[in-house]
Amino acid sequence: MYGTTIRGTRYRFPDLKSLMAKATPLRSGDCLAGIAATSAAERVAAQMALADLPLSVFLNEALVPYEEDEVTRLIFDSHDRKAFAPIAPLTVGEFRDWLLSDAADEDSLAALTFGLTPEMAAAVSKICRNQDLILIAAKRRVVTRFRNTLGLRGETLNIPTQSCVLAHVTTTLQLMARQAPVDLVFQSIGGTQAANASFGIDLALLREAREAALSLKRGTIGDNVMYFETGQGSALSANAHWDCDQQTLEARAYGVARIFDPLLINTVVGFIGPEYLFDGKQITRAALEDHFCGKLLGLPMGCDVCYTNHAEADQNDMDDLLTLLAVAGVNYVMGVPGADDVMLNYQSTSYHDVLAVRRMLNLAPAPEFAQWLTDVGLRDARGELQPQALPASFAPLLERA
Repeated sequence: MYGTTIRGTRYRFPDLKSLMAKATPLRSGDCLAGIAATSAAERVAAQMALADLPLSVFLNEALVPYEEDEVTRLIFDSHDRKAFAPIAPLTVGEFRDWLLSDAADEDSLAALTFGLTPEMAAAVSKICRNQDLILIAAKRRVVTRFRNTLGLRGETLNIPTQSCVLAHVTTTLQLMARQAPVDLVFQSIGGTQAANASFGIDLALLREAREAALSLKRGTIGDNVMYFETGQGSALSANAHWDCDQQTLEARAYGVARIFDPLLINTVVGFIGPEYLFDGKQITRAALEDHFCGKLLGLPMGCDVCYTNHAEADQNDMDDLLTLLAVAGVNYVMGVPGADDVMLNYQSTSYHDVLAVRRMLNLAPAPEFAQWLTDVGLRDARGELQPQALPASFAPLLERA
């Protein structure tokens, strides 16, 4: 039993699962599941109780039963107690304070990676302001590599990139068995064994796919061969959530992903719809939480800054979120023509959105891609984009630069 008292009212939470759910900032998916706080006061009480909770509690109380869930077993069995030792005496609130301090630098955060469980990362995110999520995530850079200066053999543009077909992992395994030129293996993943089963996968299948991709030896500079997509609400939509809140289960999906050392992981944050993230405010908060938790857990986090057409959101919300994520150090975002995905019928971000953020924040492309842009005449020797590389709307920006 967990609890706290506010102005004479005692708020009680029967177990860690309930405490985590009630402490989560408001989102429609948890309301749909019947596990959200019933009032703002109850939410604050849960956040206060969570802040006072020792981090070590998460090593003793599983939110999803160890005996019944292979994701829980993966999380507990892969936990590095030596890496956890520096923060072992801290409460969740004290951990937040440490993360915001100068002591939590790039090296110390990297060393902590496997000392954290996904539930610890989720817990501290619940008591962070948006500004905290951005500031802390910006400290943690995660670099992955697959191919550097050249693309696939026969690719006439020689773009230094890697290809990926968003097929089910079993389809990709069949392709690799026929020696097809597979670069990255794609799969959607969830935070419970049952959620993964709804995707038609388990951990053994993901291990098999990674080993098959590595055996092709197509990378020239690294062996990060997996690409995972996630999103808050997927476990609930499959009735595989074990009465846990959707943000904590999303963090558990990152616990799955990091074992496979992926090149990319993408939270498709607003794609699942308003039943789970109702409006632009909820989508923004969820995206910042996802990026924060993923980075703490050592993942190369990207985000599909997106919303469905029936959500209470618009492109201005996405512009705001894109800028916030860029400040937080997101590894990448999606680009589709006009920001309009006509196949899946949702709104995302466009190529010119990426260019706008690069100009505002003085960011650069990946070095190999930057060199390619120069080689084909789209950038000059100083690194400035040439007129033919920009949409017409960017002409005033180019002139001022």
